[in-house]
Amino acid sequence: MKGIPVPRASAWKDPRFLVEMKNHPDWIENSLKSLEIADTNYNPPVVAVSEVRDSVGVAIVSAILGENVKAAAEMAKIMEKTEGK
Repeated sequence: MKGIPVPRASAWKDPRFLVEMKNHPDWIENSLKSLEIADTNYNPPVVAVSEVRDSVGVAIVSAILGENVKAAAEMAKIMEKTEGK
């Protein structure tokens, strides 16, 4: 209840969580939909998986904070260095 729930539908459907997050129905709905269609074995199709994951995480946090997402996203630069493109 003190953070983002684990990526399990049961956590997002928990009545206590739903009461706490009653002002964010779109977030709950979209998270549940994502859990339905997600490929749990997916990795970014790049060599530098962990670096790209970190970059995406930084971009997501920047978006949440209302910062410049393009400036935060380093994925293309990482791929240029590691993929030989």
